[in-house]
Amino acid sequence: NGLQMYYEIHGSGGRPLLLLHGGLFDIDQQFGALIPGLADSRQVIAADFQGHGRTNDIDRPLRTADLASDVLGLLRHLDVPQADVFGFSVGGAVALHLAIRHPELVGKLIVSSVSFHPDGDRGENSDAVGEMTVEMIAGTPMEQAYRAKSPHPDRLQDLLDKLGTYDQGFPGWSDADIEGIAAPTLITVGDCDAV
Repeated sequence: NGLQMYYEIHGSGGRPLLLLHGGLFDIDQQFGALIPGLADSRQVIAADFQGHGRTNDIDRPLRTADLASDVLGLLRHLDVPQADVFGFSVGGAVALHLAIRHPELVGKLIVSSVSFHPDGDRGENSDAVGEMTVEMIAGTPMEQAYRAKSPHPDRLQDLLDKLGTYDQGFPGWSDADIEGIAAPTLITVGDCDAV
């Protein structure tokens, strides 16, 4: 899709575990502390999404379907026929997309901090993300990591703007789509989460 996607592979053995990070995060921030333990007994694949971490940005909005297409391209590139998938927030939306549209690729599924329909999102959180500026996150680990790793460290506001309109217009998944997920699935949501 014109994207130079950064990914990492750790460990070996068993069905691969695919890790998909949340918006404004990257592999290291979201999973860095977990990867060594997970890679003790299996292969772990982690990727930085469009405009995140070490992956470049391209001229398209951030949408679940496009990010899922990028992940499909990565899995094909790596010749991975099936993986267990853990996704957080934006990564959770991508994981849901994979499980619904490409069930043959998903062995087991864990989604965290994601809704399957816009009605499940807290409105105040969506509004706050839409208003984020670089000044608002200045000095945070997310800002520092973006500037240190990004191929375009001067475009942080562009990423924030794209996150502010993430999946705009997507009607969500139906109850039947969610009920039809074939993979054994764990869904986790925090008490003060965005959903």
